[in-house]
Amino acid sequence: MVVSDPAGNIKPDSVKVIAMVLPTYPVIVSAIMLDTNADIIPDMFSITLNDTFQTDQRLDSIIISYNGNDYVVPAADVLLNGTVITIPFRTLSGTDGSPTGQVALCLTTETGSPRSTNTFTDGVSPAIIAADVLENEGADPDVLFITFSEPVVTGTIFGRQLLRIKQSTGDTAALTVTQVLARVNDSTFTVQIVPSEGQVKVTVGDRLRLIPGSAGGTLSDLSENRAHDLNRSVEIGFRPGAASIAGSWYLDVNADGIIDQVRVKFKRAVEQSEIDTISVRRNTNRFRIPFSSCTRLTDSIYIIHVGDAMAGLKTLTTGGVMYVTVEYQAFSGVLRNSTAVDSAAPVIVSATLLPGSFTQTGEREKDFLSVTFSEGIPHFGLSPFLLSTKKDGTRYSFTLEFLGETGPGVHSYRFTVLSTFPALPFASAGDTIWIDPSADVGDSGGVVQSNPLNRRALLQVEWPKAEWNLRISSNPFTRNTPITGQTFGSGVGIAIVLTPTAPFDEARVRAKITIYDAVGNVVKQSDFTPFNNGFRAVWRGENRKGRYVGVGTYLAVVRIDDDNNRQFIQTRKIGFMR
Repeated sequence: MVVSDPAGNIKPDSVKVIAMVLPTYPVIVSAIMLDTNADIIPDMFSITLNDTFQTDQRLDSIIISYNGNDYVVPAADVLLNGTVITIPFRTLSGTDGSPTGQVALCLTTETGSPRSTNTFTDGVSPAIIAADVLENEGADPDVLFITFSEPVVTGTIFGRQLLRIKQSTGDTAALTVTQVLARVNDSTFTVQIVPSEGQVKVTVGDRLRLIPGSAGGTLSDLSENRAHDLNRSVEIGFRPGAASIAGSWYLDVNADGIIDQVRVKFKRAVEQSEIDTISVRRNTNRFRIPFSSCTRLTDSIYIIHVGDAMAGLKTLTTGGVMYVTVEYQAFSGVLRNSTAVDSAAPVIVSATLLPGSFTQTGEREKDFLSVTFSEGIPHFGLSPFLLSTKKDGTRYSFTLEFLGETGPGVHSYRFTVLSTFPALPFASAGDTIWIDPSADVGDSGGVVQSNPLNRRALLQVEWPKAEWNLRISSNPFTRNTPITGQTFGSGVGIAIVLTPTAPFDEARVRAKITIYDAVGNVVKQSDFTPFNNGFRAVWRGENRKGRYVGVGTYLAVVRIDDDNNRQFIQTRKIGFMR
């Protein structure tokens, strides 16, 4: 029936009403397909009629058209309760989270065999069919990748919707969805979650299900169905993310005192393409290195080559703190940090020998050795170093007594040299010194220098300032005066001998004698030659042309210079007789 107003008396805000006359037999008002055991397989059908059947009306069958199949259900297989028809249903299509289709009532009445047809709606509750947790070893909130059994309303995902079941204990804990990070499609979402207070983070192997609607869960599908009390749980899988670092350490592989490798071990196998760059920070210096230039040692360990960068710092340091930061290709802004452990063995940076002076009795005091290392050394043995001579490469070693560190934080240590093996007159500047790889010399972390090619340092010698004693064999003398005795050697004429009060390096000292006549003319000039740990010069009374000088008194000027710009000058009057 249609109500109209030909006269035009209906007001503008009036509502047009269309009334339909229903048949005298029952018709379908609504129909819904259900899943009573929450396995996401439809198993029940419910129809609501507008009226009950009269005595002259009979239900013959019901036809359900669903997923391309017509299911004919005889009236004897349905349950009729007033205006509600319930039909047990067995689908041929398997799981379906959002079933739709048509249903028809086949009737018999006094006037014929009418049909009532209507669409049926989705009554299957949503459930989770897959869930992965993003790799996360840090303190950041967990991220879950969830696939639902059907499209869900995005706005209903937020809040306390998920229930985590702990794998080891079966304990449950509610999870709160704080953010939808991505919507892959209408049934797959990436969400950020936080556990209930006091609960641990989600781990692989735990199970996940929806909090039922009856327990306060509000997540719903497009038909406003909420989670069933029996909704299924799924095992939480693993989704690779920004791989966490299990540890890192740095090395000085060639033992030259310059860190050349940093090794990083991840907590899982990592493909090189996963990582963008790796940064290494030492003190105020930071080096950003493309990960493509790194070397894969195992499926989870990579070598970062830092030798060139560290060499540019021009410092020999094998200890201290180093930080590693990893940046990932697919996770912009996500960083993984690690403090690299010192696995570099110490080397010698410099070494200085301080020869001992001579005592009043002519005995030589002990030498001292000062050695600076690339890092701190907690203990030493008696013979921790090897040396070789500059002259011919002869190897030797010191037996040492450890005296202590010269100052805090400088890694310099002082020793007394007890003996040299094999015995040498003096160690010389320019000799080479290095750590004996068999001497168990290591840093405070127990990293021992065992590389036989560890860094060679040139030995410096700080000779003590020597005073010189000048002695003359015979004064006055003749050209036939014999030179005798251990002090002066042999020969004829006069011997001028210089004896130092402290050891010296012959290569760094120059001694010269100049003889003047009474009016200041140079009569003779010659260099001293090494003799008995000192110097010796001989004058037979000749001048520069080889002729004997006249009888008289002459002035001998002895001058000694060394490489430290120190100078010693002495004069003596010498008498010459025929």
